[in-house]
Amino acid sequence: MTTKTGDAEVKGKEGISEEIKADEYKVVPLVNKFIDLMADEDLDESEVRHVCEDEYFSRRCLIASYNNEKKAFELGARGIRWRSEFKPRKISLDDFPTAASQHVYELTCHARNGWPVVVGKGKNWYPWNHSVDEYSKMMAFILETCEKSMDPDDPYARVYVIIDFQGISKFNADLRKVAAFARVIAKYPERVVGVGVNADLVTMAMWVFLSPLLDKRTRDRMTIFGSNFKPFLEEHIGLDQIGPTLGGNRMEEYPPMSTQTAQKFKWNPTV
Repeated sequence: MTTKTGDAEVKGKEGISEEIKADEYKVVPLVNKFIDLMADEDLDESEVRHVCEDEYFSRRCLIASYNNEKKAFELGARGIRWRSEFKPRKISLDDFPTAASQHVYELTCHARNGWPVVVGKGKNWYPWNHSVDEYSKMMAFILETCEKSMDPDDPYARVYVIIDFQGISKFNADLRKVAAFARVIAKYPERVVGVGVNADLVTMAMWVFLSPLLDKRTRDRMTIFGSNFKPFLEEHIGLDQIGPTLGGNRMEEYPPMSTQTAQKFKWNPTV
């Protein structure tokens, strides 16, 4: 993690994809192992086949594991088994009504490099009103929606998850939900770039609990700001796409997450 009081540096899609590359001779054997896993354990093909057969999923597992084949397989297998059981592709907003009604997360825009941007507002977070399972379903729904909205020509695309900690209460630091957040992210290797803004002591306490649950590469891509985060948002997202709560130039806030906003949150080739 990087803690910043001023500008921050987060690599764009070229920088991250070239930061470490998968050993290509390991990719196809890993794909075959995932396909064998699907057959041997009779996993739900409607949920996992597209992942098992995706060479870029195997590449991301290798990159996340620093090209350690055993660790890459273990990482991918955990995600594939989770998909078969949890069935994230079939999740809808009806599966997490209470969590969705709090309007914590917004599907907002695409960043300058084309990556989807999700904004979470800590002041709206009342985790005690819904279960860990419901919260996990919400996070899986968000990441699945973001994957569908990614540039199809950028297989190393990621999601900016920007969490605004302004107004979050120390009484709402439900560590079970924080752990669930980390567990779901772990099922999407090399997909999330986390940014915290308006951080305070509550934020840092939550980070101390969260960080060991994340793999090193995900952890190292987390950047936490105090109040001086606007230069980062301008550089990577564009203030014209940021709502007024975060000091952007957009006239209105984004609407709450709904079936309609999820359906409209798609890749825009004019980004």
